[in-house]
Amino acid sequence: MTSHRQPVLEHVTCPLCGPEAGQEVRYEFPPFAVVTCRACGLMFLSPRLTEEDILQLYQDQEYYDSSVAGRGYDEYLNVRRNWVKTFRRRLRRI
Repeated sequence: MTSHRQPVLEHVTCPLCGPEAGQEVRYEFPPFAVVTCRACGLMFLSPRLTEEDILQLYQDQEYYDSSVAGRGYDEYLNVRRNWVKTFRRRLRRI
């Protein structure tokens, strides 16, 4: 993001069950985490970028230029091998 302010992270609750359900951290990749709702099992990101920061990210030309390491479309090619392994495991379960 070209703006010089730090992105804002927000902690969210399950969009289906609300805050009373609670959540459990499944995966962490700081500053983000994938959490699971204890009531319904939905997995979601919390904390996450605010809607404003997500919109700003995709409006930023750097995202599409792939000039910043670890961001944009180039990064998809770098993680392709992991995605293929993940989806093969999932297909075997079906």
